[in-house]
Amino acid sequence: MKAVRLPISICHTSCPNCWVLTDFRMFESGPGGDFATYEGAPSGTMYRLNVYKTGQSPLAALLAPAISRDGSVRHIPEQIKCKVCGAIFAAKTIGVDHDEMTDAFDL
Repeated sequence: MKAVRLPISICHTSCPNCWVLTDFRMFESGPGGDFATYEGAPSGTMYRLNVYKTGQSPLAALLAPAISRDGSVRHIPEQIKCKVCGAIFAAKTIGVDHDEMTDAFDL
């Protein structure tokens, strides 16, 4: 697995536990949901999964390289970690602040 430079959106949402705005990074998807975003839980390393290339492969097999490298991954925006209180939550609304380039792994 090799890191590549990819565009990523810097987003924010409110934590339902403490109501503080929490920022997170997420790969943009089109109407069909082109990409799924995963973040390495301990490292913050970003992983982009192209959902069109998944075919019939089980999700666990597709995420195996990321889990092997990081130990565990969180699915963004379903598992955002609040920067203040540490709660893990799903984003109900998402605001996009800007885009930037990041080093990430394409799964």
